[in-house]
Amino acid sequence: MKKKSDMYCIISLLCMFGVPIVTFFITGLFANGDISIATATANMTGRMINFAAYIAAWVIAIQTRIHYKDRFSKTLIIIYSILLALIIIGIILLVAVLAGMTKYWG
Repeated sequence: MKKKSDMYCIISLLCMFGVPIVTFFITGLFANGDISIATATANMTGRMINFAAYIAAWVIAIQTRIHYKDRFSKTLIIIYSILLALIIIGIILLVAVLAGMTKYWG
């Protein structure tokens, strides 16, 4: 049982961190400094794959936590929650900075 839950947690980690790194390099190969429809399509496809991988990572970690009740999956859920909170704080700060800059831009 322990080995199966560890395998699921490693798959979750690969979905969360491995897939975005691989898609970053693959879309970087398509870009080559080129601005075209193909580059935009590759970037958008990469973003959709990353979003699907993030959702899959969350689902796998939660299902592993429900079925196996191990510490590794609990740690993953805590790390993912912290990352999500940091992303939300970053978006809020970005909106606040952009709203503050509108005063100077007219």
